[in-house]
Formats: sequence, C-alpha cells, structure tokens
Amino acid sequence: MDKTTIEPSATSNPEPDAARWSFGTIVLVVVLFGILIGASWYAAYAWMSVDGPPMPASGYIFMTLGVALSLLVGFGLMGLIFYSSRHGYDELGNDAGSHSAAPGDGHD
Repeated sequence: MDKTTIEPSATSNPEPDAARWSFGTIVLVVVLFGILIGASWYAAYAWMSVDGPPMPASGYIFMTLGVALSLLVGFGLMGLIFYSSRHGYDELGNDAGSHSAAPGDGHD
C-alpha cells in the first residue's frame, strides 16, 4: 500500500452526518420553512385578490409551459456544471504546474 493513501481510522465516528444536526441547523431549517410558507401564502393571497377578467385557459397553458421550460433550462445547466466538474473539464490546462501567460494579462 502506498504511504500517501489516507485510510479512515477505526476510531472515527460511525454515525452518519445526518444524525448529528445541531440546534442551529434545526433553527435555520425551521426559519427557512417558515419563510417558504409565508411567501407561498402571500403569493396565493395576491393571486386570488387581483381584480379583472379571468385568465383564459390558453393563458394558464402558456404560463405552465414557460415555467416548465425555465425549470428544464435551469436543471440542464446545473447538470452540465456537475458533469464538467466531475469529469475534470474545470481543471487547469497547465501540465506539471507550469504557468503559461494568458493573452492580454500583461505578461507579453
């Protein structure tokens, strides 16, 4: 075995990290859920209290399509970020620690 390989010791804590929530983490989660519930209630209240003609069915269809496509683009871009990070595309292109000057950075 290579000496540079680090193995976890037998005395490490066997509990998973999810089982060790601190008081601050619990308070943070409760506060964030409270903000989410309050924002959802306000959005529903504001949506229902708007006066005017009702939105036609085509309006709901296109609004749903817009939200779905926006989420699809967001999920796709986040997936590409994770893919490029996991497969090494985000690493520097320099070999063996040599530094090459980028064009326009003053090292001409």
